[in-house]
Amino acid sequence: MFGGDIVTFNINFTYVVRVLYFATPSIIKSCSSAAISPDVLLSAAHCLVEKETDPVDHNNIQLTVLGPFANEMMFRVKKAYIHPEYKPNKAYDISLIQAESPLPVKPLEVSWTPTAYNGEDCLAAGFGSRYIHPFQGKLAIPVLSWIPYPSGLILPKPTCALLKAIANENVICILLLGGVGPCGGDSGGPIICNGALHGLLSRGMILGGDNCGAARGILVYESVHAYREWIFTTITKSNDLSSGRPVRGSLLLLSLVLFLSLGSHRNTVHPKIYLK
Repeated sequence: MFGGDIVTFNINFTYVVRVLYFATPSIIKSCSSAAISPDVLLSAAHCLVEKETDPVDHNNIQLTVLGPFANEMMFRVKKAYIHPEYKPNKAYDISLIQAESPLPVKPLEVSWTPTAYNGEDCLAAGFGSRYIHPFQGKLAIPVLSWIPYPSGLILPKPTCALLKAIANENVICILLLGGVGPCGGDSGGPIICNGALHGLLSRGMILGGDNCGAARGILVYESVHAYREWIFTTITKSNDLSSGRPVRGSLLLLSLVLFLSLGSHRNTVHPKIYLK
């Protein structure tokens, strides 16, 4: 996060996990993700593929968790999925990653209900660059950092819906005024409101400025609640494939989880579905 606060002793942001995608021997994509259980993470689809028709190869993905003493821990990926209707820079920019083993993280609760965004104060976090190197003129090495999103920067849903070139009913729009904001490596990272995951950084419209520190425009986050059915279906499918059971064998579990989440009086539900 350009101009963000560095997370040195990582206790409160363990749910932000770095995602490295080795597209080719010479091209490595660096992104961020949000853990919603010890072995399930959500990120952006564009972090895992070059084109929407590309297959997702989990063997080319590596996860990095920042420990409490700034120690980096690497983990392999068991499975990864992008939304089947993903359209680059337009819609459905969401992916689900299953770690090969449980990660040492405190998962985020997820807001599964729509929010009007009239007065919410939120924050964003990710493994992006914080500043431009004063001597080299290049972006510094990405680090885990966070920035606040005061309520005045979050556009109300009706206003956001008018930005048809980059937005739709499934997104959150944030004003980018320059000085601070996402940078290289922050894509796929979370926006958190009231302690719950609301969205994942996807794309934006730059109206002025030409770098992370000076850019002004509108950021677009994919609303996680809009993908609840796909997320639960994908988790269940992946769990069945891992165990060798037919997919239909877990439909009862999926129905129960959806019933509990829809019937909850809370605005957030922590999905305790751990993939084995």
